[in-house]
Amino acid sequence: MKKIRILILAAVMVFAFCACSIPGIHDIPELPPLPGQEPSGSSAEEQTPIEEITLNLLVCGDTQARALFFGPDFVGRFEAANPDLHLAVETVTADGAPRLLNVRSADGRAPDILISDAFPDYLPDELVLSADEYCPDALLGDFYPALLQRMPGGELRALPVSASARVMFYNAALLKEAGAEVPSDWTELEDACGLILERFEGEIVPWGLALNAEESAAVFADYARSNGGGFLGADGGWALNSPENAEALAFVIGLVDKGFTGPNPARDSSGKLQAQFAEGKVAMLIAPGALADPLRAGEGAVDAATAPIPSNGDSKAASVEVGSVLTLLRAGSGDDEARREAIERFLLFFYGDGNNAAWAEGEGALPVLRSAADDPAFAEWRGILENGRSFPDELPEWDAVCAGLAAVEQQALIGGDIAAALDALQDEIVP
Repeated sequence: MKKIRILILAAVMVFAFCACSIPGIHDIPELPPLPGQEPSGSSAEEQTPIEEITLNLLVCGDTQARALFFGPDFVGRFEAANPDLHLAVETVTADGAPRLLNVRSADGRAPDILISDAFPDYLPDELVLSADEYCPDALLGDFYPALLQRMPGGELRALPVSASARVMFYNAALLKEAGAEVPSDWTELEDACGLILERFEGEIVPWGLALNAEESAAVFADYARSNGGGFLGADGGWALNSPENAEALAFVIGLVDKGFTGPNPARDSSGKLQAQFAEGKVAMLIAPGALADPLRAGEGAVDAATAPIPSNGDSKAASVEVGSVLTLLRAGSGDDEARREAIERFLLFFYGDGNNAAWAEGEGALPVLRSAADDPAFAEWRGILENGRSFPDELPEWDAVCAGLAAVEQQALIGGDIAAALDALQDEIVP
């Protein structure tokens, strides 16, 4: 396992990427084809010309890095590789995006492409195009399947741009001092916690656990999926009361009862525990990969590293989440074949030639393509992303499920019957 400093490159890398000089048109190399894509030739003359068209890209976000990423260098390289196309880029803050998009969509001036932190559910459904119809098959097949969040009817309304994954962070120095090995399964986790508790006499929390309402779904996912369970069954329906899920929550409560967690996990938050880990007061915890950023800011004060979440048996399914997304909109320029091909070319360019890995580095996130994970900065995340599962938050019952799981976990903390509580929740969600 690699140390945090080489897990995710510093966000400043994106500034170096964007500040590089724009090569001359004749010096720009041909973009490497995606898996399954035939080479298109090595010069502008060999490309099939299309009607000259301008694509309008709106980038939402509050970071200067995003504006720099899509600055003159990106635009210059894209237009040099696609001489018949022009790219107009505009940026807007996340807070200002809803009003701007609603105004422009009302008068037919919606952008062709939108990149935002989350799916723009404030837009009318008829304005959003199906990504399946525009994304080339070779590119679509390169995305990690768990990151392609489809609606209940199967429609893909957005493409992922960045991702995050939950892993186990551990303080290597503390484990070594306690004589504990990095745990890979539940038995080894309990053994390591016991050694840490004994060695530091309670001054170090062996296992950071937040069991408040806001963390209910994440806790359920981390342990249930590590035991072969999860939110959904093989048929795609809710399976909240499976034996695997009940066993997983019983294991969680066992960690609390044995004194391996903080004294009151129901009042602890993930933010509090992550801060304590960065201070060397927590030995191990499950957290998103983005925790690497504050650890790096601490200038190596904690000898931190990551490993897959310990499991019970062979299950290695970690939780993954989509970060920023790309949405295609029904713009005022119409929806003819020329525009469709122009969008395809943009998608191939934006996700190809290392651009997705560069975006992820700048965001402190993970890339969304299998090919991008070949980058040394992300190589060890490949298995986690490949076996990851996303939260089924697109399903209409999601909010009720989260609230119900919070209640189940609170009842379990005071000795409630976990299996019975999960049965009752399942009956409530699926009458």
